[in-house]
Amino acid sequence: MNAEPDATNCRAANGSGLCRMLVFLLIGGAVSVLVAWVLAVCLEIGVEETGSSAGVEHDRMWSLTAYDRFGAMRLVSLRQHGANWSPHQATGQPDATGGRDDVAAWASLTQDAQREWLVLTYPQAVVPRVVRICESYCPGAVDAISVFDESGKEHEVWRGTDPTAGQTSGVSEIAIATEIKTTRVKIHVNSVNVPGWNEIDAVGLVDEEGRTWWAVEAEASSTYAYGSVTTSSYASVWPLVPPWGGLRQPLEAFKTGLTNHEKRMVEGFGWPMLAMWGEREISAGGPGVPYGLVSRNSGFRSFVVNVPPTARGKLPAMLPLRPIWTGLAVDVVFYGVVAWAVVWLSVKPRRFYVEVSRMRHGSCLQCGYQLNYDFVAGCPECGWRRGGER
Repeated sequence: MNAEPDATNCRAANGSGLCRMLVFLLIGGAVSVLVAWVLAVCLEIGVEETGSSAGVEHDRMWSLTAYDRFGAMRLVSLRQHGANWSPHQATGQPDATGGRDDVAAWASLTQDAQREWLVLTYPQAVVPRVVRICESYCPGAVDAISVFDESGKEHEVWRGTDPTAGQTSGVSEIAIATEIKTTRVKIHVNSVNVPGWNEIDAVGLVDEEGRTWWAVEAEASSTYAYGSVTTSSYASVWPLVPPWGGLRQPLEAFKTGLTNHEKRMVEGFGWPMLAMWGEREISAGGPGVPYGLVSRNSGFRSFVVNVPPTARGKLPAMLPLRPIWTGLAVDVVFYGVVAWAVVWLSVKPRRFYVEVSRMRHGSCLQCGYQLNYDFVAGCPECGWRRGGER
């Protein structure tokens, strides 16, 4: 006859237990976020790196440097199109210093060992009228220009003497006569006849309307870049990249070539595991970047942060607002268990002491009604041991 009430009591007890568990998990979640925020405000992440690596793939450099300490981690990611002296340095507008060797220009692997060539790709097909070659070092070696038609066939459109021959640097404005619409131009370099590295900074195409187009991609017969790069492929960087932080893929601007550099800094906080992360806006040499965050010049232009040693202080506080789901889940359970243990320790021992004291005085363990040690019959006051007990 009491089966149904017992089942109801059981379901009520289970429901109450589930509610208590959810409450403790909510407390654990709140404490996890609060701990991460307190660490973000109070901790100073050191400037000494704890791990770094760099790699090169498809003429793109990626380096990652980690700085971590108790409850915090800082990651600095540097991406760059084109190693120093690589063909990619000949894309975009001119940016090399003329008259001297500059890593921002393309240079062949050897100075004068063989003929060289440089092929540049442009964002739109045009009929070129002038090819503008910015030769930043040891100019005068260009002796021919070819263009590629839509089928990929190469057509020579100019052969002659480089206008900048004998100068320390200069811009060769070479007029060509062709009706071929093209996106690819090939510059032929007679490196054997002009001593030194014949470096080319940029190559512009002037179309029929006078607009100048600059290359977006480049390849060459050889490059000094790969003789100077000591880094390996991206495989050496991946072990340092955590699943959080969004550093595994570059931003859209870098992917599409809108920018040649991408520098990002992300920070994670939490204990016992990192639970929340955020990203700082940084730029090379700008304010708010801790002293010592510099990339190694492994065949690429260095990102040197020009902050004096006296500015080694902690960066301004940043509240991380993005969850690191795995770490947050662990922290929620951890702090939920801690909260449950605190409640248990504050309630259970006291209740045990009260019940033992009532038993010694022959009273009901539940309400304290005097039973004269008749515990078998139960309590007529609260129903303990008569079906009314919890």
